[in-house]
Amino acid sequence: MRIGIFAMTLATTGVLTAAKPAFPPKVALATIRQAGDERAKAHPRLMANAEQLATLRTIKDRGPLAAGLADAVVREAKAMLEIPPITRKQTGRRLLGQSRRCLKRTTTLATAYHITGDAAFAKRCEQEMLAVAAFRDWNPSHYLDVGEMTFALAVGYDWLYDQLDPKARETIRDAILDKGVRVPWANPKHARWQKASNNWGQVCHAGMVAGALVTWEDDPELAAKTVDNALRNVVRSMRAFAPKGSYPEGPGYWVYGTSFNVLLIASLEGFFGTDFGLDLAPGFRTTAEFVLQAYGPSGQFFNYADGGSGRSPSAVLPWFAKRYQRPDWLLNEDGVLRARLSRIGNARSADGGSDRLLALALLWMEPEVKDVEVKLPLHWSSEGHVPITIHRTSWTDRNATFIGLKAGSPSAPHGHMDAGSFVLDADGIRWAIDLGAESYHGIESRGMNLWSSAQDSDRWTI
Repeated sequence: MRIGIFAMTLATTGVLTAAKPAFPPKVALATIRQAGDERAKAHPRLMANAEQLATLRTIKDRGPLAAGLADAVVREAKAMLEIPPITRKQTGRRLLGQSRRCLKRTTTLATAYHITGDAAFAKRCEQEMLAVAAFRDWNPSHYLDVGEMTFALAVGYDWLYDQLDPKARETIRDAILDKGVRVPWANPKHARWQKASNNWGQVCHAGMVAGALVTWEDDPELAAKTVDNALRNVVRSMRAFAPKGSYPEGPGYWVYGTSFNVLLIASLEGFFGTDFGLDLAPGFRTTAEFVLQAYGPSGQFFNYADGGSGRSPSAVLPWFAKRYQRPDWLLNEDGVLRARLSRIGNARSADGGSDRLLALALLWMEPEVKDVEVKLPLHWSSEGHVPITIHRTSWTDRNATFIGLKAGSPSAPHGHMDAGSFVLDADGIRWAIDLGAESYHGIESRGMNLWSSAQDSDRWTI
């Protein structure tokens, strides 16, 4: 698949001829700039073009699961028509909850528009984006908030470009640039995340690149250096996948960091026709297997680090399954998705931020395949600097025995004193558990310093 994508790029954008995919990517800033200038001709361009988005009109032909998700997205969008836009309301030092609500609304409403052609969805998305554009800022002191908010507006702006009122379009574009993409270049204190080796790098670079790509023609120098910065630095986060695809922050944070990593790759490929080699990162091509390995027959994750044990449907597992021709990586995902669909499409779900990327799964869902052969091992060890080992007696028996054990250092991202911890499933029940996570805000509001790893830190007393 990568060869085909890159061949297309060479045919349409000669300047990328010398940019052979490699990890870490090896492409000059001038090459990025010239290629971007050549390709910034039309919208939509973020993850999908107009022809690809038009296929959402017939998404139900791909089978009952895709049809069910499409119906749920439209129900959710209809519920969003009845709720007001978000306001700038922080929880402690974070605006992240509101950023996630906005992202859910723009992805849902824009996708629903392309499924149905109903202009009411486009207008409501415009209203949401204008409300957010009017915020004084997107809370750059906690840059995840900016990363998700910028991605939110980038999707709505790009996918609904021709449906937006021209004045509204200009206002939204300026907000993407001034409150998103330009912020880390204007103030170094808001650029510390750029060299992060955890999920911050994946999320924030995805947001900044999305904002840069959809506004390329308005500030091409900024756009090119934003892409260049991401290609040079997101590799720090992606090294966590080595050597076999596991994730030191646990399966819950895998969903977060890896989802945005996929959005970054999909955004680059949708615009340039190549990801310049990001998916060559050791372990990345098999990382979907990790999240399957970490899911026990009791229906719960092995929730080491500080994640939860519950599983939500993933927007990006269909991307991995399609890209690498591994339909067995969707094992259990259909059941998880079906269970969630019945809870989508009411005022409560529409007003929240959960499943905020789920509508995007429709971009990558393939026609359903029956009787898929499972090619996954019963015994698996991740290796790496936060090693885990997982063993099970069956992939298809819900009463199978399953055990997951963790080693490694508590100084790893989202680590705590859990080396040697384990979970145990048998007969459909989890008999030994990891106690799970507590809200960061709840800990911080008690005056505790969660983020210090010093020997006498509050972190070790929680």
